[in-house]
Amino acid sequence: MSVCEDHGLAQSKSNAKQGTRPAPGSSMLTKKQIDGLRRRLLKKGSEINEALTWLLAGEKVDVEKLLGGGKPGETPEEKLRRFLNLIDDRIQAIARGQFGLCEECRGEIPFNELDEVPWQKACRHCALAEARSP
Repeated sequence: MSVCEDHGLAQSKSNAKQGTRPAPGSSMLTKKQIDGLRRRLLKKGSEINEALTWLLAGEKVDVEKLLGGGKPGETPEEKLRRFLNLIDDRIQAIARGQFGLCEECRGEIPFNELDEVPWQKACRHCALAEARSP
């Protein structure tokens, strides 16, 4: 498995000490960690779905409070749908055994980073590199 040089190796050593061995192509997260992150993803997805339902019913929804910033020119509906798709993608990644792996470098995303933002798809290194690219 590819390991991102910024943080993946330290994560691997930490889990190796705990005696965990993931399947090839899967992250080093424990079942308990994954279950907790899955619950948080499902809860956030439910909140977004409810907000989208209210928005489509013509009610005012504070999307910024729920999700923070978005893409320039993105409507509230587009933002909610995009984020709901992101949540769904992360839940599917759990089912495939690929949750916690960076989609760019295939390195591990450390648990502490996923705990902060469980819907992230890239490690910090790759996310910063993408943010810098024109």
